[in-house]
Amino acid sequence: MGWTAAKNKARIGYDYIHSAVNDHSRLAYSEIHADEHGDTAAGFIQRAAEFFVGHGIKSIKRLMTYNHHRPHHALGGHPPITRCHQPEC
Repeated sequence: MGWTAAKNKARIGYDYIHSAVNDHSRLAYSEIHADEHGDTAAGFIQRAAEFFVGHGIKSIKRLMTYNHHRPHHALGGHPPITRCHQPEC
């Protein structure tokens, strides 16, 4: 089978990288999935939470939300959202 035949049989499409990063330690957890459906994302969040807890990070709530209100000491009393400069944030 030549290169062209192999290329024609190759799966063409998309994969989705689901990632969670701990804001304090910058420890990251990622998985590659074929979709972004709710059940896939929920399973990812569960496994990510278990991963972070296994590394001694117990504040799982901070993994799932981006802080718009709570002041952060390292940011001079501003919430983390102030670090985002893109209009869609």
